[in-house]
Amino acid sequence: MREKNQWKEKQALRKDRARGLCVFAKEGFYMKNKKTILYIIGALVIMTAIFAWLMAGTGGVKPPVPSGRIVAPHELKNTSLHEENQGKKIWDLQIASLVYDADRDVNVLTGVTGKFYQEDGSNIAIKSDAGEVNMKTKTITLTGNAKGVFSGGGDIVGDKLTWSSITKLITAEGNAKLTKDDIVATANKAIMDTANEHFKLEGDALVQKGVE
Repeated sequence: MREKNQWKEKQALRKDRARGLCVFAKEGFYMKNKKTILYIIGALVIMTAIFAWLMAGTGGVKPPVPSGRIVAPHELKNTSLHEENQGKKIWDLQIASLVYDADRDVNVLTGVTGKFYQEDGSNIAIKSDAGEVNMKTKTITLTGNAKGVFSGGGDIVGDKLTWSSITKLITAEGNAKLTKDDIVATANKAIMDTANEHFKLEGDALVQKGVE
């Protein structure tokens, strides 16, 4: 009977030990996972602190803030422009490059050639390194070796030539020179009425006749 009781005590002790080992194992597993989680949290905190320090040192990365009106540039190569009235051509231009300037609402040109047409069927052949077309004011401005040649004879040159399809006036500004038949006129500014071939000179005007 005594031996039987001792055997029961040993079995109970073994069970208690097994429970203790199980509890210890569970606690150890929990502690291990808890440490791992703490390590991860700590690493994240450190990384966040480093990132914040770097951002503070460089002023931060901020998205660009647009100012003013943004228009995507659009360039056309080897193109042409023209204006008509009731099927009748008023002017036409051949252009090496055209860019629309939305801020000023004008077409900016380079490498310009073309013609301005008159009511009587005559025309002015023009050529320049650059220019602009303003469709609102109906004006064409030419700059850079700007020159206009009249189909009836003669030509007009200047640092800048401006032609209006409304008034039919062509204006030369800066080193203006107008040649017609045997007459050569120079001035700071020359304005010619292409409809009746009358012209007006302004600033240091000089008219010479019989000059070849």
